[in-house]
Amino acid sequence: MKWRRNLSIFILFFLTLVLSAIAPVFSVTPPSSPALQLTIEAQKLYQSGEFEAAAIRWKEAADFYARIGDREGMNTSLVNQAEALQNLGRYPLACDALLQVFEVETNCTSLIERHQVDSPNLDFLFHPLDKQPESLLKAIALRGLGDVLQKLGDLELSTQVLQLSLKVAQNLPSPPAESSALLSLGNVEKSKGYREEQNSPSVEAIPLTCPRASYSNAKAYYQRAAEYYQQAAQKSVVSATKNQAKINYFSVLLALQEWTKIQIWQQVQDEINNLPTNRITIAAQINFAHNAMCLRQVNPTVAPSWQEIAQLLATSAKQAEKNGNLRAQSYGLGYLGRVYELTQNFTDAQNLTSQALRLAKQATAADMAYQWQWQLGRLGEKQGKIEDARAFYTEAFYTIESLRDDLVGMENPDIYFSFRDSIEPVYRQLVKLLLQSQLPNQNDLEFARNIIQSLNIAELEKFLRCSLVENNTKQLDEIINQQSQTAAIYPIILDNRLEIILKLPNQDLIHRWTDLPSREKIESTLEQLFIALNQPGDVETYILPLSQTVYDWLIKPIKADLNKIDTLVFVLDSDLRKIPLATLYDSDRQQFLVEQYATAVVPNSQILLSKSKQFNQVLMAGLTASRDLTRKQQTFKFLALNHIKSELQQIQTTLQQLKVDSTILIDDKFKSENFQNQLNSSDYNIIHLATHGNFSFDPKLTFILTASPEPLDVNQLQEILLIRSQTRSQEISLLVLSACQTAQGDKRASLGLAGVAIKSGARSTLGTLWQVDDASTSILMSRFYQELALNKVTKAVALQQAQLSLLKQGGNQQHPYYWSPYILVGNWL
Repeated sequence: MKWRRNLSIFILFFLTLVLSAIAPVFSVTPPSSPALQLTIEAQKLYQSGEFEAAAIRWKEAADFYARIGDREGMNTSLVNQAEALQNLGRYPLACDALLQVFEVETNCTSLIERHQVDSPNLDFLFHPLDKQPESLLKAIALRGLGDVLQKLGDLELSTQVLQLSLKVAQNLPSPPAESSALLSLGNVEKSKGYREEQNSPSVEAIPLTCPRASYSNAKAYYQRAAEYYQQAAQKSVVSATKNQAKINYFSVLLALQEWTKIQIWQQVQDEINNLPTNRITIAAQINFAHNAMCLRQVNPTVAPSWQEIAQLLATSAKQAEKNGNLRAQSYGLGYLGRVYELTQNFTDAQNLTSQALRLAKQATAADMAYQWQWQLGRLGEKQGKIEDARAFYTEAFYTIESLRDDLVGMENPDIYFSFRDSIEPVYRQLVKLLLQSQLPNQNDLEFARNIIQSLNIAELEKFLRCSLVENNTKQLDEIINQQSQTAAIYPIILDNRLEIILKLPNQDLIHRWTDLPSREKIESTLEQLFIALNQPGDVETYILPLSQTVYDWLIKPIKADLNKIDTLVFVLDSDLRKIPLATLYDSDRQQFLVEQYATAVVPNSQILLSKSKQFNQVLMAGLTASRDLTRKQQTFKFLALNHIKSELQQIQTTLQQLKVDSTILIDDKFKSENFQNQLNSSDYNIIHLATHGNFSFDPKLTFILTASPEPLDVNQLQEILLIRSQTRSQEISLLVLSACQTAQGDKRASLGLAGVAIKSGARSTLGTLWQVDDASTSILMSRFYQELALNKVTKAVALQQAQLSLLKQGGNQQHPYYWSPYILVGNWL
């Protein structure tokens, strides 16, 4: 059983299953037909929680109905099959089943891709939906489709489909279908609010993922969710739907900190107590208890007492045991253990959590097991049992690693942010325990480095939605051992401490650290430095103090170890990724880092190898015009790039002097199709794109502009380059993006640059963190190519020398704003 379906406790989307009424209402099949027997069997299996078997039976029933030409019977079976598949976390398959109901000639993956690329043109979907006659089954199927689209992360398309379900339900009219559609719409708005939380200031991660509306956009979504939940509760004539709407309303009131209205919890609890005992009621009890625990931690004056919460969880666990529901019993006991942990009763907390872990393993539910392993690790740490804590944290780490493949390809923001907020702390706490000794052994250093690498890779895989298994790669350590003057630096940000693991050529790993202020202060300092570098203000006042602070954190502790080193390769952690490290300032020598070392960044320890350092053909393209663009409800205003034409012409002149062939596509010639055709026409091994672009945490907001109406996002760019690789043997040695920018306020926007670097397949990517439309770009890029061609240096050294050419030139161009935004990602050789 997959972990996704219950990662955020029980995210329940109750469909009104037309189970007992299937034969008389939707089917003309004789009562003794095999299809009816399959349907009855599926219903019993579903009600007992055997979703896998239920899905199989409904599929068999659908196939039988199809063979005898009973379209309604087939569609009813497909709708119910999709519900069972949702409970198994198999959302793409559930989506495919529902698309089959409406005779949509595409699968779910293609549907989402087409919507992301061409969202206004959805006729291929909505025409089949509209032509179906209005019926209760149509309303239910549309709601199911909206639900799975929400689970798969296409929240905008989910909203459109659910609005259509609501319209059908209102026209029938069907109050149960209407209230269920309203409930689902509330869930989508809640997910949108949760998605926006990526941009909120960091708060300390806690073991329960509690909603918080600390960002204005998130508040707006949560408020709309609250309105939908209220309407759903008012319209509902089904107690389960009404109760779920009220529980979800309670959760968004908690996020909005509506302390007066949140007293609704008392009414909700009374209503839960009056519901008949079944699987749905038990799930509702645990869901309510989860929200009550969050409220108790945030505002205890308006929350149920710990004793009340504990009693509810104990009751839920006993009821689940009677029903044979191992998962619910495990959740009840595990969260009861969490209550005892929070109230400092560690002995009972440990006993209950151990029972929850045993049940999770018995149910083969790794998605639950890691939570209780983490909880046991915390309990061991709080009791001073450090070895026990390490053991349980290690178990949790390996359990999570076994689940990580489920993240790849999933777009659901709820799942990802749960991963970020609820799993990342497990990794970092284990690293803290491994490195808390002043002299950790090599095994612990290696393990700690691998843990953070696993976290970074998981984050990149989530962004890229593919597994990072590359051919023709080499481990970073191997390359460092072959480079006598290169060092690899692995900084790890923990609470109040920066751990640094240093790899020098042919030496054991070295461990250094520096004490830091709070995590919030670290993030604030890095964000202020990024903003200060983004504008040509006073260097001594606005940049040097911040730059020196970060230098003292990151470089000063290892400075004495860097004798005879001239190149630093960073495998960066979290917020450090968006800072151009060349600007770090050594106050003792009064030099920027670029004046002492060449620098490069690698997304992970797998380095793509280059067949040759030679380059003989360069394809350059650029766009000069201003452009307004709306993408995923965000508006971008790109100003004209007046220096692009001269930049490319000057680079071409330099390349001609170096006897390197080059081609320029400017403005109208730089349409996506023309770019692709030109790319396939010759063996270009360097691609230089001087055009607007944006790097974001969201792959669909990571794009470059061409003269075509729609931009090229990271996936489309990969497709173009993949087609080229199938017809041309020459690898892309270098991809240059010289006029892009990183989304401000987006804490993980630097993933966009790393994502482009990996998706492009280029051995190296030279990108900019902010846009510099100035003659300095032409000077820097021309010098970069000169260094590569004439002096035969590495790309990292070529970039360093090009940056120094501006820094030492004097005048405005020595300001870091002009020379520092260039970041070399990937193979630096």
